[in-house]
Amino acid sequence: MMILEDDESAEHPILKEENAFLINENEKLKKYNKEITDELIELKMKEDLLVDIYNHQKHLQLHLGTLQKIKTEADKQEYLNMMFLALFDECGELMRETAFKNSNLMKFGWKKNQPLNYDNAKKELIDILHFVFNIAIVLGMKPQEIHDIYINKNKINVERKNEGY
Repeated sequence: MMILEDDESAEHPILKEENAFLINENEKLKKYNKEITDELIELKMKEDLLVDIYNHQKHLQLHLGTLQKIKTEADKQEYLNMMFLALFDECGELMRETAFKNSNLMKFGWKKNQPLNYDNAKKELIDILHFVFNIAIVLGMKPQEIHDIYINKNKINVERKNEGY
């Protein structure tokens, strides 16, 4: 291999082309590595956030003494029934914060001045998550299992959609 001085290599067409190609490939690799690193950080962050939410909710239920009251399968079923009712109620509250009755937005709406309140809707959605996590905790699910089952079910839903389900 012939080593050329900087002035010579800059003028040599093959080396100039190869150098440009290598610089371009290097930039692509840097971009790809950054994307992969960012994705891994985001995945780790999401995993940590799920664990954090789960732990906060479990701590709250322990603090309230709720979980300590569940001693039998009947207690567990009664608690789950209450969580389902609370969950349904929160879904209704969330719905009321949207414009589901607004006849300007919905074909069969009946209330013209019902606004969509994003801030309140978000709060109601978080209330729903509280009850979903309560149910998961009582069913004995841990964050990893929630994540794994969710990912598996998501794949199934994508497959169903792709297959015309």
